[in-house]
Amino acid sequence: MTLDSSWQRQNRMKNSVLFFTAGTSPTDMRHIALMVSSLRTFGGVLAEAPVWVFTTDMQAARQVGTANTRPVLLEAADRLPAYPFSRKVAACALAEQLAPPGTGSLVWIDPAILVVQPPVGFDLGEDYDAAFRPVHIRNVGLPPAEPLDAFWKGIYAAADVNDIPTTTTSFVDGQLLRSYFNSHSFSVNPALGLMQRWNNL
Repeated sequence: MTLDSSWQRQNRMKNSVLFFTAGTSPTDMRHIALMVSSLRTFGGVLAEAPVWVFTTDMQAARQVGTANTRPVLLEAADRLPAYPFSRKVAACALAEQLAPPGTGSLVWIDPAILVVQPPVGFDLGEDYDAAFRPVHIRNVGLPPAEPLDAFWKGIYAAADVNDIPTTTTSFVDGQLLRSYFNSHSFSVNPALGLMQRWNNL
């Protein structure tokens, strides 16, 4: 890669990658402040990328207090569906809807995550539509030879698929599993509307 093309790629990443997260409690905001600080310190070319904090408490979100970090109002919890992670799904859909033109990589990052090296794997560039990391451990994952259990049958039914022929390997315990990915951090191309579809399931 030439110096010019490297600079062009870095400049494009700065302008096309947008991080976002969600939280409401004081504990959430302390975690988010640490996460954003770690991104600013160890994020390399993405250290100054914008970070949106979705919340029902705008005053609390303003306490995160770093440059290029923006609080965004999320619907009150009592208006969201009563299931786990509904706030996260709502934030993902809203971030996708609000992402400015030119955003090529919309990166969800959980409040409890710390960035310890430049997260350039989340930059989708022009070749990919999404980036997910395999799960840490097997947990509820299924080896490919095992039939779908009730949990995964429900997931596949919601996604309107009979099966997924791909596999992945959990990166801590090394288990070969039917595709099963970590939702603590991931990147999508907002132009595809994947988060809107997730929210509408």
